Amino acid sequence: SLALQGVASANPFSINSSTGAALLNVLTNGRVGIGVETPLQTLHLLTSGTSGYTGGAQRGLLITDNVGPRIVMENSGSVSQKVFLIKNDGEQLDFGTMNEAGSAFVNQNVFVVHRLNRVGVNTGTPRATLSIEGSGSDPLVHFTSPSDASRFIITNNGLVGINSNTPMSTFSVQGEVSMMG
Repeated sequence: SLALQGVASANPFSINSSTGAALLNVLTNGRVGIGVETPLQTLHLLTSGTSGYTGGAQRGLLITDNVGPRIVMENSGSVSQKVFLIKNDGEQLDFGTMNEAGSAFVNQNVFVVHRLNRVGVNTGTPRATLSIEGSGSDPLVHFTSPSDASRFIITNNGLVGINSNTPMSTFSVQGEVSMMG
């Protein structure tokens, strides 16, 4: 067991390389820095580059890297596609799944948040505030009630249905239609 107790004028724990570069620092405020001397968040990882972050929210995780910082999350259970990745390429956050080794995307651009306030589903280039690209025979959009009854659907071939899972024409309504005007 290792116990360290700091003194009032110094950080309680620090490990530096032979050249004096910060490898691990624990500050008196409880922040931990890996690769950074003065961590700006609860946990701050600096893998390469220089942090330009100036503060703001002071709780959380800050990852600084000049070639696309990533967060990889693995479920060690027995589910398929259990490795998920969040990647920042400077223009957008890209949420996807990876192979079990974590070396290649299985599904890239599952969900994208672009810096121009655009969101993409199954597309890496959202062209509007919300862009959805179909995948196989799945519908583009499907809203259901809490009891799973279909309320609104847009199929992958462009058919729109209200109160129907299977619209038979460009615009299908199952039920009554009212028009005013």
